[in-house]
Amino acid sequence: MSIVLIGQIGSGKTTIFNKITNSQETTQAGGNSVTMSVFMKKSCEGQGFSILDTPGFGSDSNKIDHIAGVLSALSEGPINRIVILARFARTSVILEDVKRILPAFINYRHMITVIVTCWDFCEKEKQESNKRDIQQKLAQFKINSVMFVGKNDSSESICLQIDQIIATSAAQNVFLTENDIFQNFDMTDYVEGEIFEIEMLKGDLITYYHTFFLQAKKYIEEHTIPIGLQADYFYAITQFAKQTVDDTMKKFEIETLQTIDKLNPKEQLKAFQIHFQLKSTLFKEYEYLIEAAHKQTHKNHFSKYIKKCYHCGEIWFKAAGCGGNTICGRLNENHLDEFIKNEQAPQKFKVTYIKEKLQVQLDESVKPKEIVLNEKNKQYLMTDQTKIKIEEMKLGNETFKVGGAGCKKQIDWGKMYPLTEQELNEVLGILDVKLCEKMVEFEKLTQQKTLKQQLEYKSELDKKIKEQSINIKKVT
Repeated sequence: MSIVLIGQIGSGKTTIFNKITNSQETTQAGGNSVTMSVFMKKSCEGQGFSILDTPGFGSDSNKIDHIAGVLSALSEGPINRIVILARFARTSVILEDVKRILPAFINYRHMITVIVTCWDFCEKEKQESNKRDIQQKLAQFKINSVMFVGKNDSSESICLQIDQIIATSAAQNVFLTENDIFQNFDMTDYVEGEIFEIEMLKGDLITYYHTFFLQAKKYIEEHTIPIGLQADYFYAITQFAKQTVDDTMKKFEIETLQTIDKLNPKEQLKAFQIHFQLKSTLFKEYEYLIEAAHKQTHKNHFSKYIKKCYHCGEIWFKAAGCGGNTICGRLNENHLDEFIKNEQAPQKFKVTYIKEKLQVQLDESVKPKEIVLNEKNKQYLMTDQTKIKIEEMKLGNETFKVGGAGCKKQIDWGKMYPLTEQELNEVLGILDVKLCEKMVEFEKLTQQKTLKQQLEYKSELDKKIKEQSINIKKVT
């Protein structure tokens, strides 16, 4: 049975280690980390679990030593708990301390216990309410194991609590991929305060867009809009979602532009990565909304009415009388076509997002035009701009008219090709293909700029991990 201690410098890791193991390792309240190696020892009370103390995060120097220490501790074999320590402060500060470490271990949240140290600094009359607040906020990150430890807590009581937690935790190996390491551990030296502010802004904007996303998702998936208006409805929401992505990114860029200009090249690279992480996160949620809207159109079998000619590729909406053999470009003589009869006059929807509340309403200022497909309108709609004369054609014993669109070749609707997903998205006006292309290009540029630096860090990190593993100090 074993646990690994992880935390910012000054979070109280070594103090907890000393108390649990009855050791006398050097501690320090702030500045650079005193613990530069991994210390390993058995607990002095309880069941005798192993505890590994790692170098603290947050120093402006020796960053790779700190990361190597954590990785070498995790490589010691199966562990029961990853213990993140955070010094008592305002709940928001505690959450930020946890959030700085959590991303690298996002797949191991079920193994995380947070220990809030210096709990005696909390006023007694506020302790219960603060406990509930901290526990509820951490539960939002799916962290449900929290301890509160003060200087008067005995080694016995701390070990007993950890024993109880370990008893319900199966030991497993923790393996972090290169992406986990390079994307979530900071390896560059930078001005901590400035990059921290940029990270904080990223977190705030992600929260802002996620709040919008949840409401937009509900509007799409639980809508009560008639079939005839759904295309306009989905289009309005998805276009607003795209505009919100653009506005959110613009806010980030405006508020960080002057700061980024003052950073050195390494710091600017880190800021660039933060920018990409923000855009990637927002775009994933935007893509989800696009997909949700797409599924709604499929749910009502909208796609079965849209196919393309296997001769000329012309895209058609199915009308009554199109079954079996027909002609590409044939005009529909049935003014009571069921598909058209179900269609409602096109209307515009107004989407607003004010004070984090989304509303989607019909725009009453835009008066819809009635759909009237008389013979004159039909001929105008079905012929091209050159006003090609309507032709009469025969198919078997039937005579009918053919407009200027289409190749006038014989087709069978049942054998016509369905549209690809991309073609259907374009027809419905939902997917912003250009935005997708920009994201792909943006990702390529980011990967090119970071690959060389990651290779350099990987070589150094591998070396440090080997050194740390060899030099793990098994305290007696």
